[in-house]
Amino acid sequence: MFMQQELTPEQRLQKCSIQIMEEKRYIAQNPVFMIGAKTIVEDHPTAFTDGRNERYGRQWVDLVNDAGFRWTLLHETKHKMYRHLITYVWLWLVDAEVANWACDYFINLELEDENRDGFAVMPRDENGKRMCLYDERFRGKAIPEIFTILMKEKKEDPEKAAQDNQAVMDEHGWDDAQQMSDSELSEHVQEVEQAIATGLVEAEKLKAAVPQTIKELLKPKIRWLDVLREFVTKTCRGDDDASWRIPERRALVAGILRPTPFSESVGELVVAGDMSYSMDKILPVVLTEIKGIGEVLPDTLRLLYWDTSVCGDEVYGQGGKPIADMIKSTKPTGGGGTDPSCVADYIRDKGLTPQAAIVITDGYVSKSNWGTWDCPVLWCIIDNKKARPPVGKVVHVATEG
Repeated sequence: MFMQQELTPEQRLQKCSIQIMEEKRYIAQNPVFMIGAKTIVEDHPTAFTDGRNERYGRQWVDLVNDAGFRWTLLHETKHKMYRHLITYVWLWLVDAEVANWACDYFINLELEDENRDGFAVMPRDENGKRMCLYDERFRGKAIPEIFTILMKEKKEDPEKAAQDNQAVMDEHGWDDAQQMSDSELSEHVQEVEQAIATGLVEAEKLKAAVPQTIKELLKPKIRWLDVLREFVTKTCRGDDDASWRIPERRALVAGILRPTPFSESVGELVVAGDMSYSMDKILPVVLTEIKGIGEVLPDTLRLLYWDTSVCGDEVYGQGGKPIADMIKSTKPTGGGGTDPSCVADYIRDKGLTPQAAIVITDGYVSKSNWGTWDCPVLWCIIDNKKARPPVGKVVHVATEG
């Protein structure tokens, strides 16, 4: 009787990929699964994705069985499907290590629930210990929420946090994802969205169950950045100075034609981000929108970090660092209490004369602490519909996932 020849890692990659694509429960994810290239490499100890392509370490593939390899392949697919390296890049900017942990905890809980029958199994070592991050206390929590908890624990005890979260299975190519041009980013987003839409259609045809998290990916989200930009346009420029000759770049990336606001001279815009512990989870969103606002301002953006006092003051544009460098150079600081009056007082004490201020906060503020403002102010209240600032304009922002 002939011995069955052992498969190479490349052959096992092909085998396990086919098994996943033939599995009914993953019909909806198959089009995303097929995006990008999957290769076996020598220079990664486990697995890697840049949000599109995947690489699998030869030693890792030799170590795990087929069920463990299917788990690994599905894990990387979910990073791609949820666009983690784009959506949560700002978590990465705050703390790259913790961002990796949070994304992995989220995915692994989902994979565990999908594979109670053992089709894909989280790899374990010879002692039966999980080789991937897994914690039931994060069940039902969104990635920013997980990040908040882990970040607090890391601040309190860095060594214990490192020990508790050492079972990181894969590497995430955040830097690679950030190297994409606007056109590449637009194409990538469209590619993933089209793949998700195609997968949902195929799953419906075959009457395959589809997780709600996948269905949610294609639901339109309210762009509260539009509210911010309208405020900036009216308070800093007036409504007449807009040019269709140069369409606004970030809107074009999203497939929207919008004029670029233009003025010979625009003063200073203050953007003040609440850094209380209760706001840790929204900081990534704050930074995303700040960058979006800053890129259409020809003059100055002053970024203030605050809690019960102003803890950080950074200037970008005229008189400061280039706005394009803000992501790499910004250093969020602060973290206790919420008193926005400190921002109004700081502006006044420093003799600043901004044309407008945008304050982003969770809004858990006593009635006496909203402050007295000498310029137009827009309050972006995060996940707190009960907050009603007595001064300025208000937009309520709900976050999820």
